[in-house]
Amino acid sequence: MFFSVHAAEPVVVGVSLDPPQDNNQKIVEPTLNLLENTFGPHNLKIVRLPLPELEKNLEAGRIDIFLSTSGLSRRMAQKGAKELATMVSDRLPNPNEAYGTLFITRKDSPINSLEDMQGHSLVANLKGGFYGHQIGLGELVKQGYDPYTFFSSVHYVGRDLKKVVNAVISGKADVGSVSSCFLEDTYPKDGEVWKNLKGIGLKPNATGCLASTDLYPNWSVSTMPTAEPALQGKPLKLFLQCRRQKVAWAGVLLPIRQELMSYSKICR
Repeated sequence: MFFSVHAAEPVVVGVSLDPPQDNNQKIVEPTLNLLENTFGPHNLKIVRLPLPELEKNLEAGRIDIFLSTSGLSRRMAQKGAKELATMVSDRLPNPNEAYGTLFITRKDSPINSLEDMQGHSLVANLKGGFYGHQIGLGELVKQGYDPYTFFSSVHYVGRDLKKVVNAVISGKADVGSVSSCFLEDTYPKDGEVWKNLKGIGLKPNATGCLASTDLYPNWSVSTMPTAEPALQGKPLKLFLQCRRQKVAWAGVLLPIRQELMSYSKICR
């Protein structure tokens, strides 16, 4: 049983248009349903925005709760965002080590290490993309390079990571950066993409996915300071579990009421 929270103004929930990878994306819609049941359909407004627009709306104070990569939630911390829960799954059970960046190149390329990428062209999806680009730039910094002068050129192709893969295979770019697990989740292992591409500077990890960097936290649910009047500051331990879909939120989701609400009611 869920209890409605009546707010003077609708609680605005922002969702990044770039869904989490793996089966984790299955948790997003049930989570929104849970929030709607908690606040009441007339007290909740859901907006789905591309990353740049979501960030602008957060900075402008137009969004109260948001679902996004951990990168955005950390950037918004300086605006008062509180990260309340992080996604986990059977494949990615550690919420703090889920995704990184994978640098790719063609199989016949002489590029094998991060050092080899210097002076070559890069293609990525979004300048602000956390898993698909920013983590990779951070890895270059760790290696002692200036990420802004490291590549001969950088071209952004938009949200679709398949365009990054296609640009590398077709020779339009020497190197591509994608989110770890993207290749594994998108292309069959015996298909042409895997036959024509290889990872660069691979680091071992426990996810079963290729990555050129350390791994960072999974998607998270966060609140902005504007959410506090509606949330009323009441401690709620809302652990979301969905055994059939094998994904969950780890942590405290929303400080609304004392009851412990099981996500299994939604995920049947």
